[in-house]
Amino acid sequence: MEEKGGYPPECSSTQNNVSFPDSAAVGTCSTVTVQCSTNGPDTTLNVTNSTDGPVRWTISHGNMDTDSSLVFTVCVTDVLFHFIGQYEASLNVSNSTGVTSVTWSVTIDDVNQPPAFLSASYNIQVSENTAVQATIAQVPLVTSRAMADSTSNNVITVWDPDNVTAGFEFKGINVQSVNVTYPNSSKATTTDQSNLPVYLRNDSGPPFSFLTRSPLSAGVHLAFTLQAEDEQGLVGSNTVVTFVVSDVNQAPVCDSGNFNLTVGLIRKVNDSIYNVSCTDNDVNSTLSSLTYHEYTTSDSDYQYFSISSRGEISLEQRLPLNVTTLTYTVYVIDGGDLEANFTLFVDIDRQ
Repeated sequence: MEEKGGYPPECSSTQNNVSFPDSAAVGTCSTVTVQCSTNGPDTTLNVTNSTDGPVRWTISHGNMDTDSSLVFTVCVTDVLFHFIGQYEASLNVSNSTGVTSVTWSVTIDDVNQPPAFLSASYNIQVSENTAVQATIAQVPLVTSRAMADSTSNNVITVWDPDNVTAGFEFKGINVQSVNVTYPNSSKATTTDQSNLPVYLRNDSGPPFSFLTRSPLSAGVHLAFTLQAEDEQGLVGSNTVVTFVVSDVNQAPVCDSGNFNLTVGLIRKVNDSIYNVSCTDNDVNSTLSSLTYHEYTTSDSDYQYFSISSRGEISLEQRLPLNVTTLTYTVYVIDGGDLEANFTLFVDIDRQ
């Protein structure tokens, strides 16, 4: 207490000890209060402060402009996860004759909370052309939500504010189950990652990594249910990380690039003479759709033939008498505009 003559304010306590759990919300106030009165001819009090940290004094009862007695306490002003440790909140109460200093020694206690994923689900697209043993997603650990990477689609963040406290440290990630859905809609569930094309490497880290073990097949969905655990055995809510293997367009393939066919001279117009057989291995129904077309170039005798959108070749007009072989070149195109060519050599049988 510092006096400047006369009667400085009297306070019920000038040294106070309070504590808050780190889970206390902003606005939470201590039950420890201090009452200060003018103790003299003054009718009001002046208050200044030198607070530093996540708590601040406040007037819990009374009006500084009108009352000669005020009641003070300290309240939380910031998220406490970042402030584990010791802090001080102080104020100076004065009247015309002196100043009285009041101090609160504040302890922010780390109350263990389970680690948690920042999202309940993640959906990650992976190309079917991804190399084996490639890293397709990472699982970092942060002690503050502000440290989380919110820009990358393939980052699955675990948050554990207690990782800085001995005994509360983060322990690891458990794979609870993996649900696999195949392109034909069949499903399988397993807890064994050893035979899966994608797996979580959780034996070292953080950060942990999802990697490819073997070549990926388009249309496969792998949904990993993950659980985070700390050294005290506390676990948070699960998250589901789903990898969708995307279809990369591949060109169609025909049975043969060239084919020789003998057709009798007397075959009639509109007779079907051949069916071009081409396939497309894409799982995506749009990419795998095929349509057939003919080349109308000078090196193709297209005027004698026609091809349907399904690949059936028919005679467009009667075969010529003075030619022994005709050439008909066609192409098939898929839904992604990739194509394959096919040439039909037609030998005319005059017998």
